[in-house]
Amino acid sequence: MNAAGTVCSRQVTAVISLLVVTLLATIKSVNADDVELKKRYFRLYMEYQNVEISGTITERREEAGTLTHDFVLRYGASRGGRIPPMEVFTLRPNPGEPHIKDKLLMDEAFAISDDFFNMQFRREYISSHRYDKFIGRDPQHRANEQFSKALRFSNIYLYQNATSPPRIFDAIQKSVQMGLDGFDTKVYWGNESEHEKKTRFEVLGSEEFQGFPCQRVRYWDRQGIAIDALIATEPSFQVLKVLEVSGPKNVLPEDSKSIWLNLPKTESIKRFDRWLIRDKVSYSDRDNNWEVTINDVKALPEGYVGLWSNYNLLTGCYLTGPAEPQTRKRTARVPVEESKGYMMVPYTDDEMQLITAYLDKELGRLVEPNPSFVRVLMIGFVAIAVVSSTVALIKRYAARK
Repeated sequence: MNAAGTVCSRQVTAVISLLVVTLLATIKSVNADDVELKKRYFRLYMEYQNVEISGTITERREEAGTLTHDFVLRYGASRGGRIPPMEVFTLRPNPGEPHIKDKLLMDEAFAISDDFFNMQFRREYISSHRYDKFIGRDPQHRANEQFSKALRFSNIYLYQNATSPPRIFDAIQKSVQMGLDGFDTKVYWGNESEHEKKTRFEVLGSEEFQGFPCQRVRYWDRQGIAIDALIATEPSFQVLKVLEVSGPKNVLPEDSKSIWLNLPKTESIKRFDRWLIRDKVSYSDRDNNWEVTINDVKALPEGYVGLWSNYNLLTGCYLTGPAEPQTRKRTARVPVEESKGYMMVPYTDDEMQLITAYLDKELGRLVEPNPSFVRVLMIGFVAIAVVSSTVALIKRYAARK
């Protein structure tokens, strides 16, 4: 073979090699899938066990102004392959409950057991009317009702299967555990393998975000939507920011991109022991405006049993809801006489003595309301009218004589 032929052969070989390398790189890119990262993502909730997270949430509402609530979020330990249970509740200073000496009281709560029994709790107060912070009523503007103090019973609503918690609790959860679609990844529980088969995680590179190392990834969901995001993997898994969203127009209309791009914003990140936490998160849209600040993260004591299983210890509560009949075994519940189908956990004898003594002192009687000003006024008018009519009749009768 002459020199020209040799050069030509080498060029062809080089072109073929380049094409092969390019093809292999393309195939590798198309098939790139970090299986371990994907497994961690769909089981994100397993990295947050036996942990207590406390802080504040500030809500800003047009009709109510700015309200700040202290909260505690607790995740229990997974047992027997079950999902870790959780509870989240807001705190209120004790307004003077006669039977409770704690300075701070659990005001409202939401809990999920490891078999997906759910509990929603709302405390009523003996010493004052409650104000419902979920509709934004400030304590300075409580309704002035007849009974300022009375015997009241709190409420527990029990139901089964995963249910979205009230908005304020949902915001708190999203600050700690948030999926790329903005939902709690516990929604994948029991179907992780199915989601793993039909999705893909491609690692595009490494970056820093607010001083913490993270990975830039591209996540392909079941519908073919591609989501570019920054994810931290050490010491625990955290979705930090969604950067870009793309996909077929028939499954991703332009106005739907905001679902992914308008996720709760990471304002600050902090490491607490073995957990990486977004310690300041904000969110704002047309209807919601809130900011979560996390102040402390610590491990729960071993064997901690939370509200998900000991709600029968919350005395003075009515229990209702579709799952209530399934949770009656070995409890102190009794029927509620005046409410068919309701059960309750009564106050203890000691609590009832303290409550009764308090109410006797404050009210003088337990159930009879003090007459309202309007009622007294009406009775007065009626009495005056009756007296006036009687006097007029007597005078008319006397005049006829």
